[in-house]
Amino acid sequence: MTGKHGRRRPDDETRNGRETTGDAESAMPEKALVILRAARKVFLAHGFSAATTDMIQKEAGVSKSTLYAHFGNKEGMFSAVIRSECKRHTEDMRLKLSFGNTLREKLLNLAKAYLRVLTKKEAVALFRIALEVSTVFPRLAELFYSSAPGCIHGFIRELFEQAVQNGELRISPTEMESAALLFAAMVRGNPHLRHLLLPWEEFSQDELDAWAVLAVDRFLLAYTAK
Repeated sequence: MTGKHGRRRPDDETRNGRETTGDAESAMPEKALVILRAARKVFLAHGFSAATTDMIQKEAGVSKSTLYAHFGNKEGMFSAVIRSECKRHTEDMRLKLSFGNTLREKLLNLAKAYLRVLTKKEAVALFRIALEVSTVFPRLAELFYSSAPGCIHGFIRELFEQAVQNGELRISPTEMESAALLFAAMVRGNPHLRHLLLPWEEFSQDELDAWAVLAVDRFLLAYTAK
């Protein structure tokens, strides 16, 4: 399937290997949860290429047949890790939109939460792995995009559509997705890039919050309804 801006969108319910859904971890059998947590630990520590099913099997303490029965193969395990990690973080950010009395407060809450997630060690590691696999396993990179950035763009767009209806923002329907993409990019900005490329450098929480304020205020300056 092809979305706006020419992006392909992977089917949310399929992957190489066995079928896997985006259901919450609580719906998984206990053995599958054990394997998922082991896979998360191994992938985030070693990356996709260096991680092996033997490492995951040993970490989980299960048989190889049990591992394959639940996730099919290595790609299936990494797909499940992507879904699990992205779902956990994006749901937390969506909740932030329910706080705040004004549009600016809601956007600031979202921007600060987004930056906190993006600069977490585990999130940075997952982003790097998605880049690692993008040329050899583009489907996994597409899954990561649709499960994390794409999902976040979606509920930013929903917030903007409501703000337009309320007379708070001035964005045409044809510009709505671009405006959501622009806002997300402004928030990620330099802090995310530096965490990806210079992991020994860390922004303080005050610095991240200041960047969030800058991004939100500059965006509102351009799009607030006059």
